[in-house]
Amino acid sequence: MESKLCIKIESNKSNFNEYIVKDINDIIIGRFIIVELNIESRKCDVKLNFYRGNKHDLLRDTLKLLLRTIFKDGKIHKVNIIVYEDINFEAFLEQGFVLEGVFSQNEYSKGHYIDEISFGITRDDYNS
Repeated sequence: MESKLCIKIESNKSNFNEYIVKDINDIIIGRFIIVELNIESRKCDVKLNFYRGNKHDLLRDTLKLLLRTIFKDGKIHKVNIIVYEDINFEAFLEQGFVLEGVFSQNEYSKGHYIDEISFGITRDDYNS
């Protein structure tokens, strides 16, 4: 039996494509944007900015809830998530994601260029 998740996801009222991730104390720990939700090609692309990249349990729970929500109606076959390079990869791999790409020096943050990482998972991998 799955334990209770330590996070919640709320929609951002000022941007209908953006969602806010909060911990059990209502502290914002991340946000994500649905970059593309294409029912015809059955895929969803997400850009995740997770502020507590070293908190494995919070990231794991965020990914679980995100995948459960996206895959629940059966219309989506593939989810792609793009994150910054300093995130905990293990949480993605544990959920069945595959590392699909690295976008070198793709973002500029705090005076430095950083890489972005792309992870993907299919409905079949999620369900297995």
